[in-house]
Amino acid sequence: MKAGWAGYFQWFPDYKIEVTDIFIQGDTIAAFGFAEGTYKGIKTEQNKNYWKLPAAWKAIIENGKVKLWQVYADTKIPFDIINHGKQ
Repeated sequence: MKAGWAGYFQWFPDYKIEVTDIFIQGDTIAAFGFAEGTYKGIKTEQNKNYWKLPAAWKAIIENGKVKLWQVYADTKIPFDIINHGKQ
């Protein structure tokens, strides 16, 4: 997990999330908002390296620990940007 996030932050060093809504029911938490980032932090005039997408996160907590973590987002745009940067 740590290695995966380290690699992701190399791709998008300014990656951040914006949570606009949170819902809690028992041990389940759902958060909704946006995720965004700029490929390799390189800003261009047309913002071709930047993306911002709607996203949702779900967590189930059991005995004070995260039992389940899910992210819902269409990652096609960020990966298209990564692939374009490799050309």
